[in-house]
Amino acid sequence: VKSYVELLIYTYSFLKIHIGFTFRIHRFSGVAFVYFGLNCFYSEFIKTEFERYNLPGFRKLTGYLQLSGAFGLLVGLYFNTILLFLASTGLFLLMLGGFIVRLKIKDSFIQSLPS
Repeated sequence: VKSYVELLIYTYSFLKIHIGFTFRIHRFSGVAFVYFGLNCFYSEFIKTEFERYNLPGFRKLTGYLQLSGAFGLLVGLYFNTILLFLASTGLFLLMLGGFIVRLKIKDSFIQSLPS
């Protein structure tokens, strides 16, 4: 019985730490995507990058999608796990698309990683 109780305590402690870490990562990602989403509207560097990608018309759409995903992460984290899942999936697809674009314009693999 003692080892069973110890196992339960260990499992509870592990889950508590894991859940706390996951909350911090999602909050950080949400705040980061708010920052980068806003940069799509105001940053001259981002404007020149989208011109370099030959996709200047997609800059504002990318900003809106990043902001939508960020708010989906932040709201879904506390209120609705389905929203959290959808926001995470959408942001993953957006970043995968950015990575593919960077490779397509002949950026190196290392240069493409931040996308």
